[in-house]
Amino acid sequence: MEIEDDEILQGFIEESLEHLADIENDLLAIEEAGANIDEDLVNKVFRAAHSIKGGAGFMGLTTIQELSHATENVLGMIRSKKLIPTPEIINVLLIASDQLQSMIEDVHNSNEVDISSHLTPLNAIADGSFSQPPTAEESAETEEPENTVSEEPQEQAKEEPEEIDKEAAPDNADSEEPVAQAETQEEPEEVPEPVQEKPTPPVQQPKPKPAQKPQTPPLQREDPLNQARLRHLSGFMSVCLILS
Repeated sequence: MEIEDDEILQGFIEESLEHLADIENDLLAIEEAGANIDEDLVNKVFRAAHSIKGGAGFMGLTTIQELSHATENVLGMIRSKKLIPTPEIINVLLIASDQLQSMIEDVHNSNEVDISSHLTPLNAIADGSFSQPPTAEESAETEEPENTVSEEPQEQAKEEPEEIDKEAAPDNADSEEPVAQAETQEEPEEVPEPVQEKPTPPVQQPKPKPAQKPQTPPLQREDPLNQARLRHLSGFMSVCLILS
């Protein structure tokens, strides 16, 4: 592709890259806000896509013009609050902006680039056929019927024991009456009288016996015969002493 006025082309490239410099941060901020649209921020991104589309059409850059036009349509729906910028939609816009930047940097070969993979989701978002995962509210609504169906058998199961208990209640009441009467007719148990322990008699210690006086052997009387023998023996001994 040949462009006669290089100065105009260079001006287009510089201006377009300047528009795309902050587009990523702006789109992420729009995603974070969700349904609370920041109109000024959305207008900024919308004007950037509109400006790139107009300059590309003037320069004959049809591929860049077509992709920027599809991006502009989605941003216009977000600006008019017809579309909530979900993470899936913002992701499509981010990928498209990256492709725009790549083509602008290589502007001479931009018309030969296949952008069908970008146009398909952008056009699907614009016509409402873009498939997105259900939101938390939608998933809660779809789960409610399942819960109601599954809870019915449980409720019936809970009611059946109650009915059975009600039917069995009279029988229990009748069976409890004799027991209650039997309990009332029971005589109070006699409390045994405390056993009085007999006092134990004090232990009598034996009285000490009086000490016995030693008995002195009776004096023996001297035999006169023995006395005569002793005198005779002593006289004999004295004679022997003299003779010696």
